Amino acid sequence: MSLVAAAQRIVCPVQIFVGSEEFIKWPEMKLVFDTAMEHIPTVHGTVVEGAGHAVDDPRYVAAVCDAIER
Repeated sequence: MSLVAAAQRIVCPVQIFVGSEEFIKWPEMKLVFDTAMEHIPTVHGTVVEGAGHAVDDPRYVAAVCDAIER
């Protein structure tokens, strides 16, 4: 089974976070993010503006807290 086919079978809620600076440093991250957004039916994606890859960045923490509160 391909990863896309497996992703399409996901039924639980999925939250993906990515820093906008990751798209600049690692362009393939944009492809992975976009593919997940297209093929996982239950996905909610958050691009954390100005954040890089460090998940302890206060902008990441705020985005995660916002998602938990939803």
